[in-house]
Amino acid sequence: MLKRIVISLFLLIFGFVLSYFNFNELYSKISFLIAFILCGYSVVFAGLKSLANIFKGRFSKIFDENVLMSIACFGAFALGEWAEAAAIMVFYMIGEYFNDLAITRSKDAIKELVALRPRTALLLKEGICQEVLASEVKIGDEIELRAGMRVALDSEVISGKAFVDTSAITGESLPREVKTGDILLAGFVLKDGTLRAKASACESQSALARISKLIEHASANKSPHERFISRFARVYTPVVVILAGLIAFILPFIFDGGFEVWANRALIFLVISCPCALVISVPLAFFAGIGAASKSGILIRSSAVLSTLARSKSFIFDKTGTLTKGVFNLNLVCSDKLSDKDFIAHAAHATSSSNHPVAKSLGAAHAKMQPDCKLCGKYECNELSGLGVRAKSNSDELLAGNAKLMKDCSISDFEYSCEHEGSIIHLALNGRYKGHALLGDELKSGAKEMIEGLKNAGINTLMLTGDNEIAAKAVAKELGIDRFYAGLLPEQKLELLERELGGGVVAFVGDGINDAAALARADVGIAINAQDVAASAADVVIINSDIRALSKAFDIAKRSRGIAWENITFALGSKIVIMVLGAVGLAGIWAAVFADVGVSLLCVLNAIRAGRK
Repeated sequence: MLKRIVISLFLLIFGFVLSYFNFNELYSKISFLIAFILCGYSVVFAGLKSLANIFKGRFSKIFDENVLMSIACFGAFALGEWAEAAAIMVFYMIGEYFNDLAITRSKDAIKELVALRPRTALLLKEGICQEVLASEVKIGDEIELRAGMRVALDSEVISGKAFVDTSAITGESLPREVKTGDILLAGFVLKDGTLRAKASACESQSALARISKLIEHASANKSPHERFISRFARVYTPVVVILAGLIAFILPFIFDGGFEVWANRALIFLVISCPCALVISVPLAFFAGIGAASKSGILIRSSAVLSTLARSKSFIFDKTGTLTKGVFNLNLVCSDKLSDKDFIAHAAHATSSSNHPVAKSLGAAHAKMQPDCKLCGKYECNELSGLGVRAKSNSDELLAGNAKLMKDCSISDFEYSCEHEGSIIHLALNGRYKGHALLGDELKSGAKEMIEGLKNAGINTLMLTGDNEIAAKAVAKELGIDRFYAGLLPEQKLELLERELGGGVVAFVGDGINDAAALARADVGIAINAQDVAASAADVVIINSDIRALSKAFDIAKRSRGIAWENITFALGSKIVIMVLGAVGLAGIWAAVFADVGVSLLCVLNAIRAGRK
C-alpha cells in the first residue's frame, strides 16, 4: 500500500505540474487516471461487491465507505474533475494506511506473546534429560529448566531455587524468586540456577496459550459503542447517498447555480460523509486498551467486557486469597482438652486432603511442631463447602471447620468466646468439642491503595466472606471497605451478589473455585491469580496476585471508553458541520478531502492513547 501511495502521489504532483504549465492535457489526465487506479482499484472492487448485495437481498450491506468513495470519484470524472477524482482516492488511501499502521501496532502484544511460546521442553524420564516438543509433554511429567530458558508449560517446582523474569506475562519488572512448591507459568524466563518441575497443564492449556487466545478473540464480542457504530452505519450511509442525490438533482430546480454546481456540491458532500473515522477509530480504542492491559498481566475477554468494566458502580470482593494472601499463620490454640501439639495434629490429619489455604496452613503448622510425623491417609475426608471437613477412620470421626459446622452437626458442649482477630477453626472429636485455633491472614500488599483508588472514583465496595465476623470486620476496617457480610456459604454469596445487581453494573472479584458461580453471574467477573474453573468463569483474569492491577484494569477501561466517546463526538460533530458547509458551497472539494482525512487521522491518533500502559 505504501509503494502504491508514493507512486500515486508522484503521478498526482506530476499531473498538476503538467496542468499548471499548460502542457498536453491528455498527459495530465493519464497521470491522474493512473494515480486513481493504483490507489483506488481495491476500493472500487470492494464497492462493487457491496452493491452486488442488492441481488442477494442484503440491503443493509449495500452502502459502505467504499461505495461512497467510488460514487464521489466517478462523479468527479463525469464532471471533468480528473485531478479531484485522483486526489480524493489518494488522500483516502493515505488515511487508510495510517489507520492500518495504528491497528498493526496495537496488535504487537499478540505477536510478542505468540513469539514467546517455546516449541520444546527438557523432559526427564528415568533420570535422563531429553529435548522434546512441548506438545508431547503430558500433565504430571517432570521437566528440567536451566538458566536462560523460557518456561514452556505451566508447572510446579519440585526441586531447586532460582530467580525468574515474569515481565512478559505479569508485567512485573523485578525478577521473582521461586522454590519448591511454587507455580511457574509458561513464558517465564529462568535468570539463574536449575529447576525441576512437574507439568500442571498441557501446552494448549498453558497460561501463555490462554493469553494468546483471549487477546486474539478479544474483538469478537463488540462493545456497545461498536454496536452503535454498526447500527448507525446501516442507517447513515443510505441516508447520505439519498441526500447527495437530492442535492444533485432536486436543488438545481429550486436554487440558482445549475446542475453542474449542485452536482459538484453533492460530490463534496459524499466525500465529507465517509464514516471511516468512526468505523476504524472506535474499535481501535478498545483493542488498544485490551493490548495495554495484556502487557500488565491483565486479560480482558472482549471490548464489551472493557466497556462494562468502565461503567461499574460496585465492586464486590471475596476475602481470602483476594484481599488477603491466603497464607495463614497459627496464632493461638484455645483448648483445655488437648495440648497444642495434639490439637494441631488432629486438625491437620482431618484436613490433609483439602486444598483450602487454611488446610495447607494447618499442615505447615503440624510439620513445624512435629517434623518427624507425616500426615497419613488413615482418614477418609469429606470436604463440606463453606463449612469445613469431616474425616473418618475406623475408630474416630473428626470435624474441623467453622461454628456453623459444629452447630449443624449438633456437637455437644460447643461453646466458645474469642476476642482475638483472625480466622477460627473449631475441632470436634467423636462428637465432643475440643476447642479452636486462631489463624492470622495477612493483607495483600497494595490492597488498601486499591480500595482507596476505587472509592475516590466513586465506586461502592463490598466484601463477602465465609470467615467469622471478627476477622471480616478487622479486614474491612483496615482496608476501608464500605460494607461486609461474614460467615457465608458459596450459595449465600451468590444470593447477596444477585441482590446487588439491581443497583448498577456490579463487578465481582475472587480467586477460588468456590467463587466460580459468582464470577459467572456478575456483570463483570474478575479472577485474581486464578486457575482452571475460576479463570474460565471470569471476564477479566489478573494472572498474578498483585491486587493493584485491578485499579489499573479499571483505569484502562475508563480511558478506553472515554476515548471511544471522544471519537464518536468529534467525528460526528465535525462531519456534520463540514457537510453543511459543503452543501451550501462554502467548502470545496480540497477542503472536503483534507477534512475527511484529517478527522480520521486525529481520531486514530486519539484511539492509540488507549494503548498506554
